[in-house]
Amino acid sequence: MDVPRLEAFLEVTRLGSMRAAARSLHLGQPALSARIVALEDELGARVFERTKRGVRLTLAGRALLPHAERALEAVEAGRSAVSQVEQGDDGELVIAAAGAINASVVPELVARFRRYHPGVHLYVHTGSADRITELVAFGTAQLGLMREVAPSRDPRVRVTPLYEETSLLVARPEHPFLVGGPIELDRLGDATLVFYDRGSDDYDAAQSLLKEGGVTPYGVIEVDSVDTARRLVERGLGVAFLPSTTAVPSIDAERLAAVELSDVHPASRRVVALERPEASAWPPVETLRHLLEDVASFVPGARPVEPSGP
Repeated sequence: MDVPRLEAFLEVTRLGSMRAAARSLHLGQPALSARIVALEDELGARVFERTKRGVRLTLAGRALLPHAERALEAVEAGRSAVSQVEQGDDGELVIAAAGAINASVVPELVARFRRYHPGVHLYVHTGSADRITELVAFGTAQLGLMREVAPSRDPRVRVTPLYEETSLLVARPEHPFLVGGPIELDRLGDATLVFYDRGSDDYDAAQSLLKEGGVTPYGVIEVDSVDTARRLVERGLGVAFLPSTTAVPSIDAERLAAVELSDVHPASRRVVALERPEASAWPPVETLRHLLEDVASFVPGARPVEPSGP
């Protein structure tokens, strides 16, 4: 049934007068009468009868009343739901993030985001760079967070630099590597190395560094996540190359310390955001985008991206 016709029916029923209902709905009385007549034609029955005091419901009108009320309530609920989505108060937002970034950046990012959009359902997926690119390219995720892969391998995504981080060799503060100044890379042959997230760029970078230096660790522990690797090192079970965004909070808390290598310069890596080229104007995505512009200010160990040279 036509919504304006039902609105007219309910207002006439509430006020008991065609004239009063027309004023309430900001309609001329002929326009209101036309809506009622159209409704009666659609139903094949009269819904009002005239009295000396105005109008009253017929039996057909009484039968229609509860259904009309529920129909209008459903329409209003639908309008409200759409409005909430458009204003960013509802809906679903999907982020795809690399494992180490998920552990170090996403918790604080989500905490800040929910101050603005507590009603949005937020989903965070962890995956490889290829998987993150795929999720964003196909529109499954609105945003991807990963280390930069140059050049961008998929024209369906837009890449925005966010911050830079450094790979740090870390150990317990009382570890022998922290006595007597910088050490050479080959000293790692005496240590247990903790590796994480096999197949990730972190894992591959650490393995390549050791291979190029001809170093075979005394012991090896492999785990799935950077957070588990950090906890193992904090317990003195080995040393590890960790991103500065993971290591710095523990260094500040004196649970870890950075080991300086005399013959290796710490590798700096850039973290980027991925979106589809047609940027979403949905308020929650815009909020997330705005927060990420300032991510280096609230993630320990992250540095603002240095401008490219001429």
